[in-house]
Formats: sequence, structure tokens, C-alpha cells
Amino acid sequence: MTKLFNLKNLLPFILLLCIAMPVFAAVSGVPGIDELSKIEDKTGLLNHDDPLLLTAKIIRTVLSFIGLVFIVLIIWSGIEWLTSNGSPDKITKAKNRIIHSVIGLIILIAAFGISEFVLSAIIDAAT
Repeated sequence: MTKLFNLKNLLPFILLLCIAMPVFAAVSGVPGIDELSKIEDKTGLLNHDDPLLLTAKIIRTVLSFIGLVFIVLIIWSGIEWLTSNGSPDKITKAKNRIIHSVIGLIILIAAFGISEFVLSAIIDAAT
């Protein structure tokens, strides 16, 4: 008879809960949030039709997605390195992928910082 509650069976469930927990927290209604959106609509403080804001949102989304790809590559390479069984070719391949992913992540963080600075300067100048 196998154990039902061993770590191998519980780990996917625990990971799913950790991933879903912020979603559950965001879904639960916050009192007064509807009042804030009414105030926003009346004052027109946050205009979603502004092309500058749309461009900034697109750039942030693309850079965030690329950063996620780099993080997945680093994790994948780490797992590949751990499961290489001492094969020098696999270890070298995984090390190189980790090094290249970290370099790409550093470049991406710099690009994100530069784009945030430029976009905030443009948006401040336009308003």
C-alpha cells in the first residue's frame, strides 16, 4: 500500500496553492474600491486612452515577459546541471546557458530601468 500523503504527492498541491494564493487575495473584494473608481471616472485623473500610457504599459509587459523567460531558462539549466550525472558536455552546456541567461537578465534589468526613466520623463513632460 502506498502512502497517500507523502511529499511526492503533496508537492504539486502545495505549489499550486502558493501560486493561486495571490489570485484568491486579489479576488476578495476590498471595501471602498468601487468608490475610488467612481472618483477616478468623475475627475478624469487616469485616462486610459492616452497613447503614452499605452506604450509604457506595452513596454513594461514585454520586458516583464522576457524577464520571466530568462528566469525559466536559469531554472531549467540548473535542473539540467543537477541531472547531468557528471557528464562534462551536459555540465558545460548548462553552465553556459546559465551564464548567458544571467547576462541577458542584467541587460534586461538595465533596459527596464532606462525605459522607466525615459517613459516617466516623457509622461511628466506631456502632463
